[in-house]
Amino acid sequence: MNATPSRLRIVHLVTEECGPQVPNGVTRAIFHLAAAQARIGHDVRVLPHEGTVHEDRADTRARPATLARIAQATCRVSPSLRENLIAPQPDIVHLHSIHVPENIAAAAALGRAGIPYCITVHGGLSPLARERRRWRKWAYRVVWEQHYLDKAAFIHALSPQEHLDLQEYGVRVPIVVAPNGVDPSWLPASTNARALRSSIPALVGRRVFLFVGRLDPNQKGLDLLIEAYAAARLEDAALLLVGPDWKEGRALLEGLRARCGVSDRVVFMGPVHGAEQADVIAAGDVFVHTSRWEGVSLAVLEAAAWRKPCLLTTAADPLNQLGLGGGAVVVQPTVTSIAGGLREMTAMSNERLCDMGARAHRVVTNAFTWSNAAARLVSAYREFAPSLARVEVA
Repeated sequence: MNATPSRLRIVHLVTEECGPQVPNGVTRAIFHLAAAQARIGHDVRVLPHEGTVHEDRADTRARPATLARIAQATCRVSPSLRENLIAPQPDIVHLHSIHVPENIAAAAALGRAGIPYCITVHGGLSPLARERRRWRKWAYRVVWEQHYLDKAAFIHALSPQEHLDLQEYGVRVPIVVAPNGVDPSWLPASTNARALRSSIPALVGRRVFLFVGRLDPNQKGLDLLIEAYAAARLEDAALLLVGPDWKEGRALLEGLRARCGVSDRVVFMGPVHGAEQADVIAAGDVFVHTSRWEGVSLAVLEAAAWRKPCLLTTAADPLNQLGLGGGAVVVQPTVTSIAGGLREMTAMSNERLCDMGARAHRVVTNAFTWSNAAARLVSAYREFAPSLARVEVA
């Protein structure tokens, strides 16, 4: 008699637009994880907090929380969410991100219904992240969030460093490490790789260091990057920062650019998607990510899958895979260290950069797969939510 594990009914609860091309790396990761779990045979839904289930997962949307609604959100779950989340009795609900009042409300409702849940914090509990609005987060933790964490079946960490951060924070439930993945088949191909360089004079004839992501000076270390670029005095290199504004971060960075005297060689662009994003990536010679803290950045994994050599801080390569694999120069998140990395990669030959890009591609396609992440988390669902250890007799 052969026994095979049962097919799990898994729900991922999201708070923002979820799909393969959305700018938010967290919800892009949720989409790919859910898709990978479905591919290995599970019944997987991505459900927004508003409670409407979309069959087209790439178009799933949810309304983000506001601080003014914290008290209300932690007291009750909307009828539509109860109908779509609780009534179908999923085997497990996977919650994402931290400091989200709707998640706390949902977790309380799940507990009352006897449905287990787990949480991926996506880098939100790193020591530096906790410093933002420190006293507000402390109060929020004491009143609501500690119970939410303590009642989870497990907490999902993206890296060993995040595992240590969670332990230091006081997480008392099991912690499971599984990094994000990358699926090159979802990455669009460039249709006009030369168009961007020819349309921006500052890029012509220069080595282009490219950042793609939200323009968050603090977390992404973009203040450090601009100061380091100015300190490196690289007349033959340009810096291209691409992505959506974040809490007026772009204005702060543009002011810093002017004060550093590099306005002619530091260029900003708004968010890009699809083929346009592929054209922008193609225009860059080196992908740069100077984060002060990260989980496992999807932007970095995707750039490496596009065969781009990388200049990364230690936080942006938390498993040190790209550095050890020869696909990246890894520096400390300081002006001096980043400036040294910029000088080093500006001096490299095109052939050396091409070889680094090929190495980066090999690293991420071998070590960072969604199928591995999906299987590890399904195994954790069964291990830490014992009611899921059912079998079907074949």
